[in-house]
Amino acid sequence: MSTKNITWNVHIEKLASKIAKNIGILSRISYLLPVNVRLTLYYSLVFPYLAYCNMIWASNYNHRLTRIKVLQKRIVRIIAGLPYNSHTDPLFRYFGILKLSQIKLKQINEFMHRYVFNSLPTVYSNFFTFASDIHSYNTRNRSSIRNAFARTNSRKFSISVVGPATWNNLPQDLRVISNFNLFKKKLHLWLIMNAVTN
Repeated sequence: MSTKNITWNVHIEKLASKIAKNIGILSRISYLLPVNVRLTLYYSLVFPYLAYCNMIWASNYNHRLTRIKVLQKRIVRIIAGLPYNSHTDPLFRYFGILKLSQIKLKQINEFMHRYVFNSLPTVYSNFFTFASDIHSYNTRNRSSIRNAFARTNSRKFSISVVGPATWNNLPQDLRVISNFNLFKKKLHLWLIMNAVTN
């Protein structure tokens, strides 16, 4: 196992421990709190750990993220006041909570939106190639990004590979929204309605 892999394993394990600690606190007092307060505490005590630089560390092998995914399901059950074995997919959708993998998709697509609409630092200029820059014939829209090829396992998680594939997977009516705040809102709703299963 490479040093890089060990570093990610350690980082994710420390993250999971911090999340588990805060979930334990919320679990012990949840019976005293209404649902809306439990939800607020989720966004205060747990969500920041899930979201901070998610597009970097969560672009990883699934098995490394299993514990965090299990913990997030646990907190959603606590918010809903349901038993430990309750099915969580309907709960994520009901509360409008993004799963770990959806948080990653949201952050990647927000990054890609900034690129497409030229709001990233200049260091990212020409970081990606628009499909319309490659083909002389008329493409469907300029917002499509040319997919990159991953020659190694580690590269397949990089933004240069994941970014275009993730962005191109969005519906065209989302990709053409130029207003960033409106895009974020519409993207969140789209992710909730198109929930991933893991």
